[in-house]
Amino acid sequence: MNRIAVDGKATRAYLVARGGTREHPVIVNAVSAEAAQILARADSVIASFGPAVSSIALSGVKLVEAMQGGATDLRSASRPASDGEGSDC
Repeated sequence: MNRIAVDGKATRAYLVARGGTREHPVIVNAVSAEAAQILARADSVIASFGPAVSSIALSGVKLVEAMQGGATDLRSASRPASDGEGSDC
C-alpha cells in the first residue's frame, strides 16, 4: 500500500475532487478521508467547491491511474521537505 507515517499516524494517498463529477482531481496524503478534504483545500479550485468535494483512498494501481489521468499531486505540499528542497509556491 501507499502508506507513510506522519507524527506516528499512518497516512495513505487520497483522491479529492468535486463530488459526483470527479472534476479537478488532486492527490494528497492523509490519515482519513476527512483530513484529505481539508488538505486538498490548499488547491484554490478545490477550495472554491466548498463542501461539494469527495475523497477516495487510492491503491497503488489507482494512484498511478489517477496521476496518468492528470490529477494534481499535492502530496509533497502536505509534508515537510526533508532534503532542503521545497517548491516556490
